[in-house]
Amino acid sequence: MHWEKLALPLTIKADLEATLSNIRHQLRNSAQYIWQGWDDAATWCAENKTNLEEALKWSEHSVQMEERFENLMTKSRILGEMERTTDAAAARDRAMEIGSAAQVYIYGRQLQRDQKKAEAMAVCREVA
Repeated sequence: MHWEKLALPLTIKADLEATLSNIRHQLRNSAQYIWQGWDDAATWCAENKTNLEEALKWSEHSVQMEERFENLMTKSRILGEMERTTDAAAARDRAMEIGSAAQVYIYGRQLQRDQKKAEAMAVCREVA
């Protein structure tokens, strides 16, 4: 935080177990009926590199409800974190098959931002 000439370092951390418990509780409510609820839960785990086994199950459930670019990319990301590269590549390839040009382009830009230039160029060539 900054105020004119004063700066204070501030670190905010979430309790992972409390957050996971909350996510599980939410998946018992209306979030369980749409693919986004399961995908959001899996995405949170992927971003925080935690609870990957259960996150993979949530991601797969989301894909079973409605196969979409978004949840296939989440599944690919989780599988990548679990070092299951072959499965991650298969999920990513399927996502690329069904993704719109805009979705694939945004994915290419993310790769570029992550300094994966060769992959980003390959994806951008596909979009073109």
